[in-house]
Amino acid sequence: NTEKSAWVYVGTKVYDITPWLERHPGGKVVLLLAAGRDCTDLFDSYHPFSDKPREVLEKYYIGEMSTTEFPQYKPDTGFYKELREKVGAHFRDTKTNPKDPLPGLLRLAFIIAVFCASWYVVNTYAVTTSWWVKAVAAMVFGAFQALPLLHTMHDCSHTSFGPTESWWLFFGRLTMDWMAGACLTSWHNQHIIGHHVYTN
Repeated sequence: NTEKSAWVYVGTKVYDITPWLERHPGGKVVLLLAAGRDCTDLFDSYHPFSDKPREVLEKYYIGEMSTTEFPQYKPDTGFYKELREKVGAHFRDTKTNPKDPLPGLLRLAFIIAVFCASWYVVNTYAVTTSWWVKAVAAMVFGAFQALPLLHTMHDCSHTSFGPTESWWLFFGRLTMDWMAGACLTSWHNQHIIGHHVYTN
């Protein structure tokens, strides 16, 4: 479960993905998060619109698991496959890029402007000395500190903000680590590995 030896399993098949880490289009961070673990549901949910990833994965097959970390669910009856195909067709037909960062960047620019302005009102006397104005500004600051976590950081944690790892790492750390004072890595482990595997 390190960069020098990264094994995962999907279903009961074990794969040594070490040579793929630097070439993975979604970046190596997400692969290392799941290294040494069951990636069955993560793999399926993060590669919904193409069978190509599974074809690539098979090149790294090295063996079989005798026991598994999590319960193995029944195979897809065809419903999930049909749903993925229809959603993928919608994106293609409407020429919509589900990872287009522009809408998120526009929202984030407004949020950061209000975040900075309210911080300035609270922490200086240049605008006002009124305690109640500062109290209202502090509440606005708190709300606009949390807002990026609800969309920008959340989308970044699912690698869906921008086309590359650099995009979601930068904006994820900006909103989670710097603006909120928390930790994106901790969130990845709790939310992506621990939570979404089963709710998705």
